[in-house]
Amino acid sequence: MSQALGASTKPPLHIEEAMPKLNTYLSKLVKSTDSGLQDIAVQEYSALVRTQKSRELFWNQRKETLTPLFDVLQAAAGSVKDTDSTPVNGGGSIRSIATDMSLAGGVSIQLLYHVLLVIWQLSFEGKMVGKGLDE
Repeated sequence: MSQALGASTKPPLHIEEAMPKLNTYLSKLVKSTDSGLQDIAVQEYSALVRTQKSRELFWNQRKETLTPLFDVLQAAAGSVKDTDSTPVNGGGSIRSIATDMSLAGGVSIQLLYHVLLVIWQLSFEGKMVGKGLDE
């Protein structure tokens, strides 16, 4: 899908019709409690928002697509009550601590990076998203 979007200046109609469905599916994965699924979905978002048209389609669904990304950011910042994760208390081995590196809310550093990458990619459309991102 991302290759088809980047292959031409105007994506084929079937790609434009499929994008909202794919964005909806990926947003459900981002809302998942499985951090692996979340990361896969956000990586796919990043691959998809490489073109102006795809960023526009993504932005048009921002309540569905962008809100879960900001929920991940809030969880990483500790703004959301976290009942599932436990802080590292120094009792684990170095290996378990290294593989469980996560911020508040159980958000991995990799997931946080990919969320910020997608938001950065959206910022290329400053006129379209500028005021909305401030909200």
